[in-house]
Amino acid sequence: MKNKKSKTKGLKITNIITIVLLLLTILKFYDQQKIISNLKAEQNLRLQKIEELNAKVEQLELEIDQAGTLKFIERVAREDYGMVKPREIIYIDKDKDKSSIDIKKNENGDN
Repeated sequence: MKNKKSKTKGLKITNIITIVLLLLTILKFYDQQKIISNLKAEQNLRLQKIEELNAKVEQLELEIDQAGTLKFIERVAREDYGMVKPREIIYIDKDKDKSSIDIKKNENGDN
C-alpha cells in the first residue's frame, strides 16, 4: 500500500510542476506578443515619419532644381524679404499675423 501512495504523490507533484511550467510558458508568450505589438506600432510610426521625410526631400530637390529660375528668385524676394515691384501697393491686414502681406497691383500698372 505504501508503494501506491508514493506513486500518486509523485504524480501529483509532477502534475503541479507541469501546470506551473505551462502557466509560466503562457505568461511568457503573452509578454512576447505584447512586445511584438508595441514594436510593430513603433515600426509603423517610423515608416510614416520616413514617408514624410521622403516627401520633404522631394520637395527640397524640386526647389533646388528651380533655384536658378527668375520665378524662384522673385518668390524668395517677395516671401522672405518682403520686396515688391514698382507701382505695387502693399496692404497689411492687422487681423492676420505679421508675416502675411497682401500685394496688390496698381490699376494703371505695369509690373
